Amino acid sequence: MSSTLWCWSTLTSQNRVSEVERGVLRHLSVFLGGFSLEAAKAVSEATLRILAGLGFKSFLTLSPAGRYEQHPLVLEYAHERLAEHPEERSAIEERHGLHYLTLLQENHLELSSSRYKEARELFDAELPNVLAAWGWAIDNLKVEQIKASAFPLHKLLEVERRDEEAVELFSRAADRLDEGNPEHHGALGYVLIGQGAVHIDLGDSADRAEPLLARGLELLRPLGEDLGVALALSWLAIFRNFVADEARAREYHREGFPIARRTGSAHLLGRYLNQRLMLEEDEAFRRSVEEARKLNEQTLRELREVGEPYHLTYCMVWFGRFLQRHQFFDEGKAMLSECAELAREYQFTNFLEHALQRVAH
Repeated sequence: MSSTLWCWSTLTSQNRVSEVERGVLRHLSVFLGGFSLEAAKAVSEATLRILAGLGFKSFLTLSPAGRYEQHPLVLEYAHERLAEHPEERSAIEERHGLHYLTLLQENHLELSSSRYKEARELFDAELPNVLAAWGWAIDNLKVEQIKASAFPLHKLLEVERRDEEAVELFSRAADRLDEGNPEHHGALGYVLIGQGAVHIDLGDSADRAEPLLARGLELLRPLGEDLGVALALSWLAIFRNFVADEARAREYHREGFPIARRTGSAHLLGRYLNQRLMLEEDEAFRRSVEEARKLNEQTLRELREVGEPYHLTYCMVWFGRFLQRHQFFDEGKAMLSECAELAREYQFTNFLEHALQRVAH
């Protein structure tokens, strides 16, 4: 008898597991890395009473963080039993996929908001389930879900620093989508932008990034996808700036800025405001230090109004360095100290390190 079968037989015979509980255990086998009560209810239709009973019978444990976990042997056996019911398995995997892709779509922008810490804790716990949901969407060619989740997934993997994994995930999606099918153009456009952005993040295939971004932009323009168009133009500006083509970078940025404003996305607007500072500061400085300082102050003021702490913190690092570089030492130190406090509050560790290093100078 296999170890999984022995484990299952022993537990079920000793603990008198009902048919309803067996069904719930089969359904719970779709989860990876544990699950919350909310997810269990949405995916398996389990009740708190059933979950408590399964915990009492040693099939589940409840972590201090309030997440349910399953013994690997029980999980393996339950997954094998679910595979014996193809229609049931398909339905449960769909519920799981839709639940976690919706979770991703509804919460990814919190990763650059005042709720950063809560969002990071959520996604740190749920990343295996989110990635499984993306895999489900690709395998089953759920075009609308791929389209709605591509940007949120890139944002999440960027924060989690999973760039290598992102390359594989976006490549898989691009391979599944059919460019010859107009119904796939929206999803493919967002996926190509995600691919291009990851290559820029990695810095390993910068020459591949621009064609991917340009094709994504070409697919999304006629669809009126302002969010995707603004994202593509933003990444193209970053790429052109990276290869020292500042004039073209500014063209992309200036084209995308009003589109970003039109989307109403605080994250996207914050991104464009920061890029404006990076792309326009040298030009302003050629006129005078005072002109460059005004640009920094205006950008900081607008970012405070937007209320998006990630890009606000980024701007404060940039402005603090500007002030120090031009001999405004006391003001620069004050700006970087405020930045460090904000970065510490939201656990933006990269900005915190930069700010503290500059304060010490």
